[in-house]
Amino acid sequence: MAEVHNRVFIEYCESKGDRATANLYREVIQPDEVHHHQAGRRLLARLAVTDEAQALARAASERTLALATELQEMARLKKGIARGPGC
Repeated sequence: MAEVHNRVFIEYCESKGDRATANLYREVIQPDEVHHHQAGRRLLARLAVTDEAQALARAASERTLALATELQEMARLKKGIARGPGC
């Protein structure tokens, strides 16, 4: 989720002329997000090897994404932010 949000945020920063923030996200933060995403995929491939484990992992990831989306929206509304980074 953060990778997609960060791409949109990078584009937004560039559209506003904030190249420093766009570069920070493109060169430092986004590669770190990609690393975390790939590490999670490797971990799931190693540990979620049964149908039950896969179902539990799927449910946990769906709940995590729902909570993250809800928290981001609450923070966005509270701060009056139109767009923000992915994490």
